[in-house]
Amino acid sequence: MDWNWLQVVAVVALNTLALWIWKPWAGAYAKVTGELSARQDSLGKILDEVRAVTATQKVIEARISGEMWQQQWRQGQKLKIYSQILQAINEYSVWLSDLSEGRKFGNASSSLSTMKKDSAQVAEDFHAAYAVAPLFLSKDSLELLETARPAFSYHSSPFPDHDVKDADKKWDLLRGVRRDLSFSARLDLALPGPPPNGL
Repeated sequence: MDWNWLQVVAVVALNTLALWIWKPWAGAYAKVTGELSARQDSLGKILDEVRAVTATQKVIEARISGEMWQQQWRQGQKLKIYSQILQAINEYSVWLSDLSEGRKFGNASSSLSTMKKDSAQVAEDFHAAYAVAPLFLSKDSLELLETARPAFSYHSSPFPDHDVKDADKKWDLLRGVRRDLSFSARLDLALPGPPPNGL
């Protein structure tokens, strides 16, 4: 008997049996391998999209951060100018009041004022803030400053000794401007709070 022939038949039978058993597994293996490959491709695309979104988000965040910084800086400049102008109006009003009271009661030679600055310096402070105000302040505020500007004088006594009425008029003018400017500043700076009396 030829054993080679039997070996060939046995090998063919075993291969057929192995293929018959392996065939379902081979298809499943190919299917799983294909799915894994597709998932890797999809995951790569997703990662690319996430990187693109992240890069775009960083650009947007930088732009927003820059815009916020600029807005905060502008708000700071507005607040500084309003503070300087309102302080000058208050100090000049005190000086006008002291001048008026001194002249009314015959004490024009000695100043009743407790101001640390002289009136010329206060007027100078007002005009310095007034000069940059158009860069930052609202139109309404600028109109109020234009109304107040003539009340400020660069020299120590803008009124003749007999003319107390001008001091009183200018004091009244500045008082009204201060009230209205405080309201306008509140709107311009978007600050909460009650409106001034009468508005």
